[in-house]
Amino acid sequence: MRKYRMKAVMIVFLCLSILFSTALSCTPLLGVEGTYQPAEETSGVPIVDKFLNTNWKDSISDEERAQILLESSSQVWSTPENKPYVPSLEDLNETGGEAVRTSSEKPWESRWPWQDISHQRKDFSALPRAPNMEGHYWLKKSYSTLSFDITIDTPISENVYIWIWLTRVTDIYTRYLTVWFDHNQADRFIVGSNGFKGCIYVPSSMIEPGTTTHMVELSMHYCGWVERGWKLEYCWVGIGSGSNGYQQTPPLDTDLSPYHPYPFTELVPRSGKTDTAVEYRVFCGPTTVLNIETENVGDSVSRVVDIYIDGTYKDSIASPGAYEIDLDDYARDVLRILKMVFKNMPDIDYPKRITQLAIHHVGWTFEIDVMPGVWQSTIIEYIASMNAWYKIHAYHRAKIWFSGVLADDYETILSEHIYYWTWFNEHKFQLYWEYVIWVKRLTDGVNYYGGWHYQSFLIDYGIAIAWHGGGPTTIWHEYGHHISILELGWGGEVYCSNSKCVMSTSTGYYYCWYHWHLRSYQ
Repeated sequence: MRKYRMKAVMIVFLCLSILFSTALSCTPLLGVEGTYQPAEETSGVPIVDKFLNTNWKDSISDEERAQILLESSSQVWSTPENKPYVPSLEDLNETGGEAVRTSSEKPWESRWPWQDISHQRKDFSALPRAPNMEGHYWLKKSYSTLSFDITIDTPISENVYIWIWLTRVTDIYTRYLTVWFDHNQADRFIVGSNGFKGCIYVPSSMIEPGTTTHMVELSMHYCGWVERGWKLEYCWVGIGSGSNGYQQTPPLDTDLSPYHPYPFTELVPRSGKTDTAVEYRVFCGPTTVLNIETENVGDSVSRVVDIYIDGTYKDSIASPGAYEIDLDDYARDVLRILKMVFKNMPDIDYPKRITQLAIHHVGWTFEIDVMPGVWQSTIIEYIASMNAWYKIHAYHRAKIWFSGVLADDYETILSEHIYYWTWFNEHKFQLYWEYVIWVKRLTDGVNYYGGWHYQSFLIDYGIAIAWHGGGPTTIWHEYGHHISILELGWGGEVYCSNSKCVMSTSTGYYYCWYHWHLRSYQ
């Protein structure tokens, strides 16, 4: 006997709801989505594991800040610029104009990775761990350089493609852009009012053999000390000639080449001044949090880093170190400028490295009801990895509310899922809430599932997860449906062919590039 005996009004409600959904089920978007049984769980993506396992510290105290400033002030020194000084062209100070290459031997532009002709992709500003966020401002300096390094698993033996997208903000003049790879000049051309969005080709002959860490430098010449004159929207490195040089995107018809983004970190630029600032354009929202980790490169002394949002001082940390800082409450998804000022910085190349950078706010909330025997601590652990993925790859994170305990029911069917949603979900009409029930087992009368996401024409009934076999992959997969990561064919849902993707039927542990960019919001 079932634990619940529904009243007549409830039976009518359920029947009407199911009939209404069924009547409209000719539209593939309706009905039970993503019902599947995941196999054994596997370990997570390295960058997510690193984020989860980092020992994030609180901000430094006023006393610590004063002491570090005192100790570091005697360590500041200056050295001459060691970059080549490039003469300007005659039309350097003319406004407007297209980007013009100085060599016709290099390709003008290639397809962006998301412009695959077989699948439509959304535009996006940066790949994981490329810390340009929604835009990264060039330093206020005449010869301004942004530098990134990339670590790969094996030495490069193929050609390299550097994808760059930059826009002009407050500057009114055309400028030189020089692109360096491992300190070798890969290209140089002029950029004007239209900025530049394209691909820089680096032949394998220019790459030092046997090395796994490489440096990309983007230098703007004669910026005239303009505040936020230019903005880097995007920078990424693709390896290999296949698929136009973006090996990170696996073919959709194979399980090979899983999407493991290369560690892509930023080197703090040389400013020519005592204090060096890095600025990003970022989204803020309710209870905005910053995660930042830095390490020493050319500078061995601990430095103070002051943090600002739109010019307002928020907190201070020490570099090197890893910190999680509460910034403030803002309206949801409002673009602001994050500025980090490294105090008493020596005027040398590459004093520090930003190894992790994420800024995020509460974007959605799980209300979770569980059956007896389902451990809350394990559920939090399951969701933690997905939360880390969102913090690294987007601007949102989840908040978890354990709202109630359901009566013990060994096999839960769809009508009971609707019943739980009707009577136990306390936040069903609030934006960005997702209702989750964790039950013993799910069945549609024939098969047993690890999880499903049920949505009728009018109502999103949320996610149901089976305790038996419902691990982190399941919650990732089903929440993916909630944010519209879903492909449909004549036979229903089309699962990802990349077995490492959580939108497949296998033991995935990340969203592949293609499915991640199908999401409806961050």
